[in-house]
Amino acid sequence: MSSRRDVSPEMQALIDAMLNGTISAEGVRQLELALDGNFAVQHFFREYCQLHINLDAETRAQRVIDGFIDRGDRSAVAMLLTAGGASLAEDQLQAARSAIGRRRANWLVAAGGLVAAVVAIVALVTPSTSPDGSTVTSADLSLEPLARVQIGVGETRYIPLSDFGYAMLEGPADLELLAPMRARLRNGRMKVRITAEKGHGFVVETPHGEVTDLGTEFGVDASSRSHSGIVVFEGAVDLSIPQANGARGAARIERLVQGEGLTFNRRGRLSRIMSIVTGGVATFEQGGDMRVQRISPVIVDVADNIAEPSLRMFYEIVPGGLNEDVLAYVDRSGHEWNGVDERGMPSYLRGADYVKPFNGDKMRPDMEISVTLGRPAYLFILLDHRVSPPDWLRKEFRDTGDEFGLDTAECLIGGKLCCTGHPRGVGPGQSVEERFSIWTREVRMPGVVKLGPNSAATYDAGMYGIAATAMDASLSTSTSIGAASDPLTEGD
Repeated sequence: MSSRRDVSPEMQALIDAMLNGTISAEGVRQLELALDGNFAVQHFFREYCQLHINLDAETRAQRVIDGFIDRGDRSAVAMLLTAGGASLAEDQLQAARSAIGRRRANWLVAAGGLVAAVVAIVALVTPSTSPDGSTVTSADLSLEPLARVQIGVGETRYIPLSDFGYAMLEGPADLELLAPMRARLRNGRMKVRITAEKGHGFVVETPHGEVTDLGTEFGVDASSRSHSGIVVFEGAVDLSIPQANGARGAARIERLVQGEGLTFNRRGRLSRIMSIVTGGVATFEQGGDMRVQRISPVIVDVADNIAEPSLRMFYEIVPGGLNEDVLAYVDRSGHEWNGVDERGMPSYLRGADYVKPFNGDKMRPDMEISVTLGRPAYLFILLDHRVSPPDWLRKEFRDTGDEFGLDTAECLIGGKLCCTGHPRGVGPGQSVEERFSIWTREVRMPGVVKLGPNSAATYDAGMYGIAATAMDASLSTSTSIGAASDPLTEGD
């Protein structure tokens, strides 16, 4: 196997999370980016995955064989694992188990491309529970065409979509796969990732309208009887809904792009989704959801005062998600947070809850953002160095003296390329184009904190970032947060 020294600890952690079935959608994206064009990471990933699959497949094969043996059904074992019904000695069973492991490992290596391997790994290691209570895996499910999937509260299910993508289903949920290019979500939430052009046009029906993929990653929420919801994480979708107020006529089409989210009902009424929560969930939840409350996040909800009917952008809350190479904005697929140099981000920010705002609001002068905190917290604002600190920030926050970096890689905005010529870096200090100052405030009681406008004077400047960590009563910002005492900067 390739040496672990060739792969960063952060990348090893991502690969381990993938193999353990605990990786988030953001983690999958980071892993895909790291694999692209990096031979050392590719080689390590392939070898490490093959070893894991060998061990995992052999263990599951042994459980199947032992189950037949426990029931005394040696003929069934013979049919599965041998030819001609020969008697099964223990050494033959062991050879059969090893053969199964080798065949599954070989299938993985031949899966066709590294992204396909990533999807295959998720399929093989994500356990789930069938409606009758028996434990299955998504690899087992992919062996036969699926007509319907029903899962209960707290369950998730990985679903391959032919050879052009996959979906994550979160229960309670009821999904029908009607055809290779069409599904019906009767209830629950799902996130769809289309990985090949042949999947463009994939349709998800809901009780209140239809969503058509245009080459993207999107989430659908059909958990409410009164309405459904759609959020776009990347690319674009077309939403087909009835005419407004139930008027007769052909269905109308609403196009949504990255960072936009709406609820819709049978009468064609649209409402903006103000915020969603990702990170620790397989799909997404709307901000303030009671299920979110049970995981005790620091940032519970985010809202703003913008009442424009045309505005559809949402804020994305990522509990515990602030790390190297995470997306900074919902409407910029190439902008990532990073430490400004190889030492990485300040330690007090690592693993913080953070918010992806929309960068398009950086020059709006009348904006007010409300952040709901579920517990006492240190609240942080990351301010672009090209923006003069606004009065509300100077008055209510303290400049820590530390800095954060932004990797502004090339991305699409409204179909047009942005930040061309900026390569994406992986890891702290890599391809950091801009620096942000870090401001902090102690919020000693749960509740709502109001933030003012960004006050950018130029379109080149970025919207400020928002993060928060739970407050430890034994610490204070004066002694634990700031350049004077942070272990990443002290003594340099």
